[in-house]
Amino acid sequence: MRGLIVILSIICSGCGPRVTLTEITKTEEVDQKADAEVQVKRTEGMEPQEDAVAQLKKLTLAQHGAGSLGGPYVGIVHNSVTRAVVAQGKKIVPQLVERLKSSGPDESAFIVFCLRELHAVSAKKKLVELQQAVRSGARFANEPHDLTLEMQIKFFLDDADSWDTDGP
Repeated sequence: MRGLIVILSIICSGCGPRVTLTEITKTEEVDQKADAEVQVKRTEGMEPQEDAVAQLKKLTLAQHGAGSLGGPYVGIVHNSVTRAVVAQGKKIVPQLVERLKSSGPDESAFIVFCLRELHAVSAKKKLVELQQAVRSGARFANEPHDLTLEMQIKFFLDDADSWDTDGP
């Protein structure tokens, strides 16, 4: 995403405020600091998979989202927590799907992101159910949120039919 910002600043340099290399560096420093605050640390008494899933609760779209290019949702890119979750491979998919039952909108968006990265075909049915619950207002109706979760579900469902089985 940061490379995209640089490209956009070059293309649009004559059409408004410029994004300077200093600003990009500052943004990267802020991103790295926020990422460091949520480093995956093994919690005593937890298995690595459980701990990785538990760390997803700490992520917020405001701090760990990749920003928006004008849409009513935030992009999501990997950070230390999502990398640790995806590194667990397909064995973590059932725990992620289970966590979706009680997670908030930000955590749910990161969970769906991880499921997509894992090509978790087995989660498709649950994500369709979640999509319907969000649309009907049965989930998150009283919690402030943007369209990030809905877009992550859409991206997952758009890609899921091209996956044969759960990924790595």
